[in-house]
Amino acid sequence: MTNLNTAKENIIEEAYLTNHEDFVKINNIYYGGFQRWLYMEKLRSKFWSDRSCGLIAAGNALIHMAIYRKGLDRIYRYPGLSKVEFTRFINDIYGFVQPSMFGIPSLGKLNKGLKLFAKSKGINIGSKTLSMPKEVNTAINFIKEGLMIDSPVLMLTWNSKIKNLKYHWVTITGYIKNQEGNNYIITSNWGDKEIFSLDNWIKEKNLYKGLIYFY
Repeated sequence: MTNLNTAKENIIEEAYLTNHEDFVKINNIYYGGFQRWLYMEKLRSKFWSDRSCGLIAAGNALIHMAIYRKGLDRIYRYPGLSKVEFTRFINDIYGFVQPSMFGIPSLGKLNKGLKLFAKSKGINIGSKTLSMPKEVNTAINFIKEGLMIDSPVLMLTWNSKIKNLKYHWVTITGYIKNQEGNNYIITSNWGDKEIFSLDNWIKEKNLYKGLIYFY
């Protein structure tokens, strides 16, 4: 994880979602959702809530798209954005994308399930995926593509040594490049804003990693 002020020094390139500073502002406090809330709200056991980071990332993305993408407002029909409403929405998605004991371990499983969920709301959505990227510019272009059409980019990593990314999904809301040529992503992770080095993520050897966005 990278310090926000350090990442923002001498910015020469950037891309963000609309209103990214208030991304899925739950209870007017949190920056996106947190899987532990499923357990706290008594919707899932602690075991399954701990394996629901992919559902949270997906829920974050769908809510943002419902607000800012034309024709997608039916995806999220709850009147507000409280913890209760957010977790009920995640529980709705749960019926179409059920984590295994390893969580949601692939882009394909999330892709298929979210399309079925959207279809249940009378909406057809498309997707674009990038598995095991080896070049940072490939990942940068992919992320910017999603952000520029107001689609949060979901990032999955297996066996990462990067703090807060081990076997985990996060939601990318912004991209930054500074004068030193360092590339960073702004993410929603566990209800908070976190910055990670995209360069380090690309360089790291993982069993599996990938990116996906919906349109």
